[in-house]
Amino acid sequence: MALGLGPLPPTRRRAAKRATASSTPISCSTKTTVCCASLEASNDAAAVAALTPLGLTPTSTNVGATIGLACVVPIITLGPKSCPTTATVPASCCSTLLGLVGFSCTSTTLTT
Repeated sequence: MALGLGPLPPTRRRAAKRATASSTPISCSTKTTVCCASLEASNDAAAVAALTPLGLTPTSTNVGATIGLACVVPIITLGPKSCPTTATVPASCCSTLLGLVGFSCTSTTLTT
């Protein structure tokens, strides 16, 4: 019978931490004005559901604390800019992905 080392003692693993939104605002040089269906905390269930298929989490780089869902470019007419009825929340976001999700957004008003 061969002599060797005995088995290692069991190690205690920590429970996975729940993702929390970044409290640090994302810095970007210019923000784009878009119209979103809603603005959500990035760790909200609806936001996580939108981020997951994109391979992102609330703590991913540049996601920010607030994201816009279903964002589109405002309608420009002869008068002031306006949001379509499906995306009624004007927001200013650092970036958007596929026109679906706006990152590091803040509520804003549309200007001409």
